[in-house]
Amino acid sequence: MTGSLQSQLDCHHIVPVESGRTVQEMESLCYDPNNIRLLCVACHIKTHAEARSHTKEQVKANKARARRRFLEANDPNFVPDGDEDKTPRGSF
Repeated sequence: MTGSLQSQLDCHHIVPVESGRTVQEMESLCYDPNNIRLLCVACHIKTHAEARSHTKEQVKANKARARRRFLEANDPNFVPDGDEDKTPRGSF
């Protein structure tokens, strides 16, 4: 057999993982089986488009928040720059 198998389903988090305020809350949302549903790829894209939760700005803000939380939890020398609270939180 040649080629690769690709999933036709995506795992969608009902409550966005990045909405957690701590690493523990984010992990809980990520791995909670009651917080996921399987969607076909097209429906997953449509769900996020309708919720406007994956705009370029939202993705950038979510990544910045996740990076900050990781650094806060793991780097004792991390000093926040004060801009973190200016990014809007994604909502569903």
